[in-house]
Amino acid sequence: LMSALSLPCFNLLTPYQTIVLTPKMITANQTPLAYAGGGIRILLPLVLVLAASIDAFSFTIPKLNPANPALQDLSQTVDGILVNIRLDVGQCEDSHMLINGLVVELHDDAIDAKKAKSSVPLPGSSGPNPHLSSGAKSLQVLDAAHFIGHDGINHVDMQDGCWEMVWREGAPAGVIVCGFHLAEAVQRGDASLPKGRIYLSLPVWTRDGLTDKQVYKAEKIAEAEQHKIDQADDIAKMQATTNPLMKALHYRNALAASEKIMMSGVKGLVQSVPDNEDVMPIGNDLVMCTKGTVWTKNGNFLGEEHVLLGVANASPEIVTNNLAP
Repeated sequence: LMSALSLPCFNLLTPYQTIVLTPKMITANQTPLAYAGGGIRILLPLVLVLAASIDAFSFTIPKLNPANPALQDLSQTVDGILVNIRLDVGQCEDSHMLINGLVVELHDDAIDAKKAKSSVPLPGSSGPNPHLSSGAKSLQVLDAAHFIGHDGINHVDMQDGCWEMVWREGAPAGVIVCGFHLAEAVQRGDASLPKGRIYLSLPVWTRDGLTDKQVYKAEKIAEAEQHKIDQADDIAKMQATTNPLMKALHYRNALAASEKIMMSGVKGLVQSVPDNEDVMPIGNDLVMCTKGTVWTKNGNFLGEEHVLLGVANASPEIVTNNLAP
């Protein structure tokens, strides 16, 4: 479409001519505004083009999802942060693999071109919207992860670590994604980490942004609690009255209260907006959620589905790993 728009046809138009856009060509004719023959005919009065002083040969399409303007500054404040990570792998209640001892240090230096060939591709910088990413940055594993299996202590070799921060403009929170290459699959019972790419995602907030959302969440929780009280009151009145009209009225009011609770969005807010005890400080104005996800993905980031493997728990408390190989 953009190549078609560059054809020099605009200077041939009269005020009531139309441009016909088809999959293969653009022509000018004198027909009225219509849709026919697979082409969309757009009325384009020349006076509007001249008045707006638009260069017909330099159209640009703006990014639909621009990045947070402060993304690079925010990602730089994370430089040197140490994070202790514990993985709870397994989707079945009766089968879990607890992987402890992983300590990583995040650095601000970008992955160079030579190292990028061997590093793990990240969903932001290597995905369909790389402009939303800070770019792949280096990560150092200070202590190796391990878990206790049936045969004793097993070490988890997580290689080629890197990380990025992804944050869309207008979004209340961003996310830090750490990527690793797992040389060998590890398993305990039915819980396992497959060989290949492994990712950890942990949401990040600015302090002011989190405070604003926490206040909003508290207001919505209070509203939902009042709706629950109103609902219980109408149910009690419905059960107490013998008047069928009043019974129907209270029944309707109870249903309305229930609908208000569901429409309030309080459930989503409780799940997505953490409390202060559920975040840890990273950088000057940033906090990171201490609970995230561990997942994998086969193929590229354009079509394949994410496979959730378990939960990632982060902590600022660094304990020396005496079990490291």
